[in-house]
Parts: sequence; structure tokens; C-alpha cells
Amino acid sequence: MNRQEHVESIIKAYIKEAHAFGGDIDHLKVIDHIDRDIGVKVKDIVRGVHGDTLEPTIIFKFEDGEEVFTILRISEGRASIVVEDENQSDGHYMDVLSRKIYEDNKRKGFWDDGGKPYEQAMLLVISEIIESFEALRAGDIPDDKLPQYRGQDVEIADALIRLLDWCGAHKIPIGEIIEKKLEYNRSRPHKHGKLF
Repeated sequence: MNRQEHVESIIKAYIKEAHAFGGDIDHLKVIDHIDRDIGVKVKDIVRGVHGDTLEPTIIFKFEDGEEVFTILRISEGRASIVVEDENQSDGHYMDVLSRKIYEDNKRKGFWDDGGKPYEQAMLLVISEIIESFEALRAGDIPDDKLPQYRGQDVEIADALIRLLDWCGAHKIPIGEIIEKKLEYNRSRPHKHGKLF
């Protein structure tokens, strides 16, 4: 379990406990739980809002330099973490995922120089799609790194990771945009008026 997943599990448990006893969500108590369970102190938290939805966001900044980003959703006095339900259809999970991918890649040094220019980043996405096609041409074989999956499927994942990394780095609310685009597409004619 990585730091992000660990923090999320701690917050979920605390929120569940607080709701069970009818209590309010106390961020200081959340930090106490995180400090105790993870063993690295939270030196700062940054509160903000997420996109047009104005949902509360919290970034936990740890003494070792690592940061964890969460979105809290509060409804009728009850709070939950958006990533708690990965099957939700409102797109917010994808926004959280893009931020997590960006944070992971930043820690690996891929953004040390400010990152790649747009053109290079998009060409690398295309290269992953081509690799997916090449994996299919090779005979629909297992991936060499994740043999439980087909190579072509893992390359599709790589393409998505690169796209979401870009969105996370540039704070593009891609989940919201996808939802709005899907809504618009539902109003379009059959095959969107095209032959294919």
C-alpha cells in the first residue's frame, strides 16, 4: 500500500467512525490518526476547492516532502472521499487519478525540468497506442511486465497514464470535461452524422 492509499484508508476509517457516533469531521484528529499510523508527521495541510464543483480539497504535506491529495464530498453533514467509490460515473475519480499519476511521476523525476512540451507529450501517447497495435501484431501475447494482462491492453493503459499525467500536471479537470462531452454527444444524431 502506497502513501496515497494508506492516507485514504485512514481517512475513510475515521469518517466511518465519526458518522457512527454522530460526530463532526475534525481535521486535527484526522492528522493525529495519519501521524500515528504512517509514522511520518504531516507538517502542513492546504485546503482548497476542486474545479467548478467547489468540492473541498485537502493536500497533506509530510515532513519527508511527500504530498497526498484528496477530495472530500460533504452531503447533509456527512463527508466521504471521492475515491471511495471507483465506479462512480461523475468523473471525479478520474480527476483524482490524474493528480495521483502526476504526483507519482513527479517523484520519479519526470517533471524536474518542468516537463515535456505539449507536442512531445502527445507524441509519446501516440507511441503507446502504436505499441498496443504492435503487441496485437505479435500474436495477442501476455505483457512482458504484467503477464496477467495482454500486451495490447497494458499499452492502452500506458497511453491513458501519459494523458492523465498531463492533465494532472496542468490541472485539467478531465473527468468533468468527459462528462460534459458525453452529455453533448448524447444530443447528436446517429454516428454523429458521419459514415463511420
